[in-house]
Amino acid sequence: MQKIFGITLMSVALFSCGSYLLYKAKPSHKKQSRVTVDLDGACDENSYLTYGSSLLPNKPYIEKTEDLAANRDQDFLVVKKNQRLHDILSIYDISVHEIMALTKALSPYVRAKDLGVGDLYKVKLKNDRPGSLECFTIKKLDPNRLPITYEAKAVEVGFSVSLSSPKTELEDAYIRLKVKETLFASFKALPYGNELMQRLMNVFAWRMRMPEQVNKNDEIELVVTKIFALGEFIGYGPIKSVIYKKPQQTSQAFYYSSTDGKVNGYFDESGRSLEKEMMLSPVKNTTATSNQELRLHPVIKSRIRHNGIDFRGTIGTDFFAIADGEIIEKRFDKNVGNMIRIRHKKGVHSEYFHADSLVNKLDVGDFVRRGQKIGEIGRTGRLCTGPHLHLGLYVMHGEKRKYIDFKSLRKKLADMPMLSGAHAKEFQELTKKSLSFIQAEREKGEPTLAING
Repeated sequence: MQKIFGITLMSVALFSCGSYLLYKAKPSHKKQSRVTVDLDGACDENSYLTYGSSLLPNKPYIEKTEDLAANRDQDFLVVKKNQRLHDILSIYDISVHEIMALTKALSPYVRAKDLGVGDLYKVKLKNDRPGSLECFTIKKLDPNRLPITYEAKAVEVGFSVSLSSPKTELEDAYIRLKVKETLFASFKALPYGNELMQRLMNVFAWRMRMPEQVNKNDEIELVVTKIFALGEFIGYGPIKSVIYKKPQQTSQAFYYSSTDGKVNGYFDESGRSLEKEMMLSPVKNTTATSNQELRLHPVIKSRIRHNGIDFRGTIGTDFFAIADGEIIEKRFDKNVGNMIRIRHKKGVHSEYFHADSLVNKLDVGDFVRRGQKIGEIGRTGRLCTGPHLHLGLYVMHGEKRKYIDFKSLRKKLADMPMLSGAHAKEFQELTKKSLSFIQAEREKGEPTLAING
């Protein structure tokens, strides 16, 4: 009986397996997917680094070799899912040697694995040499959603790569919202609202615990710079002014950069600085993309603690020392790339990883000032998956580093000085103009982007 039962069970398993294989072998009659990337904010927060510029909305994937042949030297084509540079060029009978030369030329700007679904490309072959490239062009969004064109032209040996991007246009916008549920829910209704929320939280970070101290019915008014490229909204610049109204209190903040270049930052209406001696971000006008937390590391595929904050940025973007201090380490590390460590007051240290370059004239033992440029954002090091800056904060326990966060420094750090003299006078003129702009927008009735969370 046991033998009969075993044979029956095996027969059922084989039949099920065979049916599955036959099902998978059937030709698919699904319609071709289409790639659409909306630059006005419809693309989701986790996908904008992957999706390309897609200047050809709703363009279908081109699946067949004959379709490719018909489009040679004409239109841009769209990168498909799991399609890599080698896959694209092999269809054109480009040699492995030439693909490797192109990959090497592009590598400082776009690595082969950086091509993502929705990126655009164009292949131009030499008329007198079939299967040989004259020019290869890629269009994709940089981390700040600015469309960049990378053009690789064949030269005597290898390829020469040039970059171009459209001019950006700036516009001051007035935004008013009333919190009905949570701060996150309220800002989520705005295009790229999470980024704007982060910037608001940074304005009041040393004075207010956000979002914990945000309450229902709080009212927020913002004046912020909006950035446009090719007529499309691609993100926010700095917040210029904020009025935050609670039932028992109104807080104001104004961004001020002195004409002599000696002072910049956020101040309240009386000229009192809202910042501490340590800056919250080493990069201007950016967004944190990863915090201090346990996470699945994208390279080593293990769940480990991320001891720092990652800041989004394009290769070559300046980054700055977050506070006065002495450089104690500056070198290249195979895992974290070009890195620099600085010792500050009260035993606090900061570290900066994955730099494209570090300022040459700076060396170990040199003293740097708060806000002084120390390098440029890159993607160096084995553990780096894309352009960004990693910032870590730590104190030493013997010979070991104990990583900390900014919250633990709230009461330890000194406030930046209050404005005085010519700076105070210049600041008051700025606040008058800003408040006049806000009042004029209020009188228009419905604000530019009014939402109710």
